[in-house]
Amino acid sequence: MARLEQAGVPSCKVYNNSDVFNDPHFRGNGWLIDAPVMAGIDSMETFVCRGPNAGFSKEPGTFRRADALGEHNEEVMGRYGYSKDEIDRLQTKWSQSK
Repeated sequence: MARLEQAGVPSCKVYNNSDVFNDPHFRGNGWLIDAPVMAGIDSMETFVCRGPNAGFSKEPGTFRRADALGEHNEEVMGRYGYSKDEIDRLQTKWSQSK
C-alpha cells in the first residue's frame, strides 16, 4: 500500500469478512448491527448482520426479527374464515408431517 501511495496510484485495502466484522467503523455507521433472533431460538438473543439498507435523516432505517414459520397462521387463517378447531387440526397435521 505504501509503495502504491508513494507512486501516486489510488488504492485501498480489500477487506475480507473478518476485517469487516472487526472494523468499528462498520458498526458505528449502522452497517453491522446486533439483530434479534427469531422466536423460538433460545441459544442466543441477537446475531450480527447487515443493518438496514436505507435510512433518512428524519427517519432512520429499522430492523426487526424475522417471523417464525407458522407464527401468524391463526391470524391469517382466521381472516379467511377458518375456525379455531380447523386451524388446530391443520396445524397438528402439518406438525406430524415433518
